Amino acid sequence: MENDVKSQPVSQDSSVKSSLTQSVEDSDVLTDVIYLVTNLIGAVAKALETDLAPYDLIPMDYEMLNRCQRGEANTVTEMARIFPVDPSAISRRVERLHRQGLIHRNRLRSDRRVVKLGLTTKGSDLMTELVETVNKAEAQILKDISVEEQAMFIAIAHKILENVKSGWEVVNSETAAE
Repeated sequence: MENDVKSQPVSQDSSVKSSLTQSVEDSDVLTDVIYLVTNLIGAVAKALETDLAPYDLIPMDYEMLNRCQRGEANTVTEMARIFPVDPSAISRRVERLHRQGLIHRNRLRSDRRVVKLGLTTKGSDLMTELVETVNKAEAQILKDISVEEQAMFIAIAHKILENVKSGWEVVNSETAAE
């Protein structure tokens, strides 16, 4: 389904805003959102895959190393909460990063079930280089998009994600009650 929503550039011009509003009102918005998000994810992933290929990494590897370095996810369970993939896929990626010498795993003495993840010196050194690489890709991807537009996109994406999550919780709880 081809319509103006996909082809109109973002602009502050009121006539363009009016045109976009009319296009949204006339279209199947969910179809457009799915189309755009799917293509956006694919295009960004492909760009990052190309940039990360010389390091034998994929975008998820970079993001796992990044989250680990920032202290946002230091166990496989924490990683599985962040990434929308099967926890076994996270475990396989962690194992691969460990074999590459980029992360270390330490089992907690207080709870032997928990394995803490951290960057090795090699992983930390590589992240310094990768951040530069990813920042260059980010600059290319976001060129001509203002900070305000970036913030608006992020806010809208968060709202949609929350709506989807809360919608599925309601559907799942209603299904369980039946």
